[in-house]
Amino acid sequence: MQHTSIFSTGAHVDNLEIIQHLGSGAYGQVYLGHDHQKQQNYAIKTLLRHTNSRKSEASNNNNEMTAAHRQRGFQRMEIGLHARLSGHPHIVQLDRVIRQTNYTHLVMEYAPEGDLFTAITERDLFAGNHPLIRRVFLQLLDAVEHCHLNGVYHRDLKSENILVFDGGRTIKLTDFGLATLDPISTDYGCGSTFYFSPECLGDLDKQRQQRVGYATAPNDIWALGVILINLAAGRNPWKQASLQDETFRAYLTDPNFLLKILPISRELNRILKRIFCIDPLRRIGLKELAYRIQQCKYFTRTAEVDRWEKLQDFTFINNCNRTYLYNSSNNNGSNRDITNTFADTTHYTPNPTTRPTTPSSSSSASHFNTAPQTLTTTTPAAIVHDVDSMTTVPVATHGGHYTSIPGKAVDMPPTPPATPRDVSQQSYNMEDDICINNSSVDASSSSSAAGNPTVLLPASAPLVV
Repeated sequence: MQHTSIFSTGAHVDNLEIIQHLGSGAYGQVYLGHDHQKQQNYAIKTLLRHTNSRKSEASNNNNEMTAAHRQRGFQRMEIGLHARLSGHPHIVQLDRVIRQTNYTHLVMEYAPEGDLFTAITERDLFAGNHPLIRRVFLQLLDAVEHCHLNGVYHRDLKSENILVFDGGRTIKLTDFGLATLDPISTDYGCGSTFYFSPECLGDLDKQRQQRVGYATAPNDIWALGVILINLAAGRNPWKQASLQDETFRAYLTDPNFLLKILPISRELNRILKRIFCIDPLRRIGLKELAYRIQQCKYFTRTAEVDRWEKLQDFTFINNCNRTYLYNSSNNNGSNRDITNTFADTTHYTPNPTTRPTTPSSSSSASHFNTAPQTLTTTTPAAIVHDVDSMTTVPVATHGGHYTSIPGKAVDMPPTPPATPRDVSQQSYNMEDDICINNSSVDASSSSSAAGNPTVLLPASAPLVV
């Protein structure tokens, strides 16, 4: 959808000269303004004011008038909530509000380095940079906690609404256009499809006529999980958290599915399973999430991370072996050395990863490529230890691909061309982490439409506002 610029370069809003049109959104446009007196740049968010003119009063289009009234309410809410939260070090400062006859202008702190989406997709600042991921995500958690402590729930947390400063070392949250004071909301589908929770979509409710709303705080936490995957892997886990999405259904069936298709560490996978808990009442809270992020050593799966995780496996095996030998000697039992089972463990050797090309279309959905992925098996199988589930898993290897189901090919839903995932690196199978019975997934998936593909955040994708 094309947006005509309201102001031309050189125009003035109060004492601010318009330097550049930065972008357009669903409800307004953003400009770069310069205050010559202070010699400082500002971001100016211009919102259209739906005034009750004689023409609109005479109009019989009640739906249009209702929409205009609703939009004015959103604008007043955005200004009031942003003003309430300004002053926090990781929330964009609202400097002042300028009201004119037809427009309302929000004069805010300017971020010359752009948003987090651009930093991830075009500048590739975060993937593999574990300390930087930890640093900025903790800042984001601090900002969201400040919102929740003040009774504000953002409802539109996404990479495009997070601005970057200081070469990516500092982030600030912005855009409170969909924020609310309601801890329980009935605005289903509010937010961005990649980021909102399944309860916000309302897709998993069995009795939709009896719905009473969804909790907005856990909905924000779900969106934080998607942003965390953006930072660590440069991708989105699914198109939307819906039973109509084939990748999301695969996650419901297998809580370790993301570990198999995305270049993430086992530590991060355990955190994500607590974030993507289907039951919002059992979903991880902000304080526990901050603690787990502080304790997480690695986020992105790299060769270094793979070696470290294998070292942790063998350390665990050796400790178990010592205990086993001690108990066996006391019980006059067999002294079989269990480490012999792992002598021929296949090392992680990722295939060269081909970056997806960037389409030329301006549609935001067209900036993401997908590719079907099939895991092929062969025998005999190598035995690999799963340290988290305390079990041994047979893993067949063939052509650099891996599977835990020997003897046949397994057709996976369409997924991003991720680094091949060795299922020996999967986390423990803690099905309670997603808080749903697989029987309900199987019953619904049989009647679902062909799934939507997993969406990538390609490294060269242009920013779509």
